Amino acid sequence: MRDDARLLVAGASYAGIHMAAAAREKGWTGLITVVGEEPWAPYERPPLSKTFLAKGEAPEDIALRGEVFYRRHGIDLVLGTRITDVDHAARVARLDNGSTLAYATLGLATGGTPRRLTVPGGDLGGVHYLATLDDALALRDALDGARDVVIVGAGFIGLELAATLTGLGRSVHVLEAGERVMGRVLTPTLSAVLAAVHESHGVRISTGTGCVAMEGSGGRVTGVRTTTGETLRADVVLVGIGSVPRTELARQAGAALAGPGGGVLVDATMRTSVPGVLAAGDCAAFVSSYAPTDVPLRLESVQNATDQGRVAGATAAGAEAIYNAVPWFWSDQYDLKLQLVGIHDPASREVARGTPDGEPFSLVHLDLENRVVAVDSVNSPADHVAARRLVAAREHLDPSLAQDAATPLKAAVATSPPAHRL
Repeated sequence: MRDDARLLVAGASYAGIHMAAAAREKGWTGLITVVGEEPWAPYERPPLSKTFLAKGEAPEDIALRGEVFYRRHGIDLVLGTRITDVDHAARVARLDNGSTLAYATLGLATGGTPRRLTVPGGDLGGVHYLATLDDALALRDALDGARDVVIVGAGFIGLELAATLTGLGRSVHVLEAGERVMGRVLTPTLSAVLAAVHESHGVRISTGTGCVAMEGSGGRVTGVRTTTGETLRADVVLVGIGSVPRTELARQAGAALAGPGGGVLVDATMRTSVPGVLAAGDCAAFVSSYAPTDVPLRLESVQNATDQGRVAGATAAGAEAIYNAVPWFWSDQYDLKLQLVGIHDPASREVARGTPDGEPFSLVHLDLENRVVAVDSVNSPADHVAARRLVAAREHLDPSLAQDAATPLKAAVATSPPAHRL
């Protein structure tokens, strides 16, 4: 490799920074440049919906790495700048300041952008999305003096914000178009548990209810009109209805996508369909061996971005690396730590450990052969740690032992797995 050969990473995100660092650690001897649109040094994103708002943290308090890290790894950060065009045949990228960067390998860690709520009044002042540090700073300012907050969407972001803002003394009403909270990732049992916890803290939750319009005065939002005909008072509206992968540069490079809005297709080495182009993190779509189908999916989590980024960096450096990490997620809401391992199979059955009104509490999901495919835990770190090993090994569990909360989950492995069923 020429010493002036460049690994160009688009996106100063978890995936982007870990891609750059892993490439250097695995032997990339050329230049490494990470281009990020935001003016801030790379930062931790989970605190944005929690402690950054609740405790008034400063941007430097949530920095992902210090300056010494980037110097030691020889990573050049170009911030407050966006790559607008890629000519992959010529291996040249153009930035929005008019400059160009030649590269040998292109790494895409462009993430996603919040899905917009396209309703009348959706562009009024006081309507917020939360994806970036600037979003969080703007939201923090908007909450000063606000009393009534409407949150559209009861996913991870929506419920974490509901918990944070309730703790700050705001009146919170959550609208969810689906029939239950966090319906994309939780089974009905745990959805009901979380909804009950939020309601016990004073949060009003309306499921099966969407937003049809924002009402306002003087250019600022004052209310939210719902699909049920109700108008809710709102000083601030927060929208959290998912994200759309950013694939513009992948399209320009000629990389295959997983259908409209489906992300950049990658294999287990994080290679795209185009030689010399890698992708990782929220923008990447892949086939997971832990999913019930072979349909490419995107996993929007810190751990996925970190693991994929490191595999992509190793691949860039020519090292042997395969991505097959067990998917896991977490969410802090009030005094609850929700930890999820694996991907639910609709055909699996649910075994409860403990009771929802007690702690700790876990739901173990078993397939027809009693292999553990997923575990959802509430304030049960021991179950979570065991679950990551059990799901990775696709262990067979004894259901009677698995449902006994007094028996460590790791001790519930069946001594005689059932014969395979045709």
